[in-house]
Amino acid sequence: TQKCQPYLYFNEDRQSMTFLGVQVSNKRNLIDPLKSSNVLEKKIISKDLYDTLIRNRVDLQDDCMKWDKAKKISVLANVMGIIQNSGEHGKLVITDPDSSYVLTIDNLKKILAIHMRFRCNIPVIIMGETGCGKTRLVYYMCQLQSQQIQRSNMRILKMHGGTTDQDIIKELKESIKLARGNALHDIDTVLFFDEANTSHSIGLIKEILCDRRVNGIPIPGNIRLQFVAACNPYRRRSGEMLDKLMTAGLGSISTRGKVIEKFGKIPLRELVYRVVELPKSLLPLVWDFGQLNREVEESYIREIINGHLGNSAIVLSPNLLKRITEILSIT
Repeated sequence: TQKCQPYLYFNEDRQSMTFLGVQVSNKRNLIDPLKSSNVLEKKIISKDLYDTLIRNRVDLQDDCMKWDKAKKISVLANVMGIIQNSGEHGKLVITDPDSSYVLTIDNLKKILAIHMRFRCNIPVIIMGETGCGKTRLVYYMCQLQSQQIQRSNMRILKMHGGTTDQDIIKELKESIKLARGNALHDIDTVLFFDEANTSHSIGLIKEILCDRRVNGIPIPGNIRLQFVAACNPYRRRSGEMLDKLMTAGLGSISTRGKVIEKFGKIPLRELVYRVVELPKSLLPLVWDFGQLNREVEESYIREIINGHLGNSAIVLSPNLLKRITEILSIT
C-alpha cells in the first residue's frame, strides 16, 4: 500500500505553500493519513498558527490518497509554477498531457523530488530496475511544462557499452541549443542519460552532473538545462540462475575457473546488468527508485487494457476487468 508521509513544499510563486499528506486534527494533532485514529505527534502546531492556516483556507484534513488525477496535476502545477488556465466558475485547471499515464501519489512525490533537486542544483541520479518507470516519469514531468507552448524539452541519450565521450558531447551540444530556445519560454530542458552506468564514459557524465563542465569547459548556467542520469542496479544473480546459465553455455564464463571480466571482485557474469562502477563522488547522490509494487503495476495494466479497448463495442464489467488485471500481473 502506498504511504502518504507529510511534506510541505514552497511553490514556485514564492508566496504560497503546498501541503502533501499533512493531516492535522481539530485538536492540532498530526494524524496518520492511512489510519485517522493513529496520532503521529500531539500538538504539532500552536493554536495561533492553526487558526491562521484555517483562515487562509488551508485544508489540514485533506486526504491525498483520495486525490483524483486532476487534483494531482494541479498540485504539480502549483509547486512547479506551471501556468494554469481558467476553467468553469473561474477555477484554475491544467490539461493532462498524457491521459494514459498513471499518476500515483508515489509518482507525484518523485516528480516533486526531482523538481526540488533541479531548483537546488542538486544532481539527479536515479537507480532502479528496467521497466520501473524512470524514463516515463521524467518525460511526463517535461510534458507538463511544455504542453502549452508545444515545444520539445527533453532529449534522451540511450547509453551502452559502445557510447563514447564524443557521442555524449554531441548530444550535449544539441541539448544546449534546444535549452536556449526553451529558456525564452521559461521552461526547463532535460538531458536524460539512460542506463548511464553501462558506458565507460561515466567519468564524463560525472563531470557534467556534478561540475556542470565538459572537459573543463563550463556549461552555460542561464538556460535552465537540467541533467538526469538513470542507472541500472548492481544486483547479483542467484546461484540457481548462474547454474542454469553455465549449463546452457551462455555468457563470458564457460567454466567457473575462467573469468574474463570483473566488477571489483565480482565477475560481470554474475551481475543481472552489465554495468561499470560509479565514480565515488556520485554515490551519495544516487536515489533508489525501487521497483513497481503490485498495486501500481495493476493500475498500469488497467490503463493499458482500457486504452486498447478505446471506443470499441467491447465493455468489460468491473469484476471481469479486475480478474484480467490480476491474471496479467501474475504472468
